Amino acid sequence: MKIASIDIGTNAIKSKIFKTTPTSIEFIEGIRSPIRLGSNVFKEGYLKKNKLNELVKTLKKYQNNFNKNHIKMYEIVATSAFRDTQNSEDARRYVENKIEHPIRIISGLEEAKLI
Repeated sequence: MKIASIDIGTNAIKSKIFKTTPTSIEFIEGIRSPIRLGSNVFKEGYLKKNKLNELVKTLKKYQNNFNKNHIKMYEIVATSAFRDTQNSEDARRYVENKIEHPIRIISGLEEAKLI
C-alpha cells in the first residue's frame, strides 16, 4: 500500500510518498515547492489571499500526483505559518474547502517531534 504526507511549512510545501508493507516503509518520492507562506505572516501577521491561492494550486498538484499513484490515505499538516497567523482558522477553512481535505495545524512541540 502507498501512503503520503504533505507538510505546509513557512518556506515550502513538501509532499512525500511511501510504500508500506507489514514490516517496512520505503520512501518513494518527494516534492518541494518553495512558496514562502511565512513572508506575509511574519511581516503583516496574516496569510494573504494570493498566498492561499498559490497554496491551493500547489496542494491540488500534489493531490493529482497522489491520484496517479493510487494513494487514498494521506495527511496534510501545517506548521508555523498557519499556527502564528491572526487569520489561522479562516485560512485553514478556506484552503480545506478548496482542496476538499482536512488540514491539521500542529503545535511547535509536535513539529519538533516529527523532525
